[in-house]
Amino acid sequence: MYLLAQYFIARQGGQFEQDFSGLMEIYRNIHTVNVAIAERLRAASETDSSVNAIIILDMFAKALPYAIKESLDEVGPLFAPYVEKWSTPPCPLAEHSDPESYS
Repeated sequence: MYLLAQYFIARQGGQFEQDFSGLMEIYRNIHTVNVAIAERLRAASETDSSVNAIIILDMFAKALPYAIKESLDEVGPLFAPYVEKWSTPPCPLAEHSDPESYS
């Protein structure tokens, strides 16, 4: 969903974010919200089960940015042929594909 949103941002003239920094910021904000919710639940509840649920949820939010980077590093080589094909500069001769332009 995040990358799709980046696509639409770029289509409307915005800057396409390639380093996932915005996604990392979202997860930092989720951590802040989780901490505040846990504090409120701790004050309002006599048991720890609700607080523990938020803490477990927060562990996922804190781990996800690292997991994203690791996963991208892992799957990166699988995309090497595609990346190589589309990231190499076009052949200068390709501009002159009309045989008559060679004479």
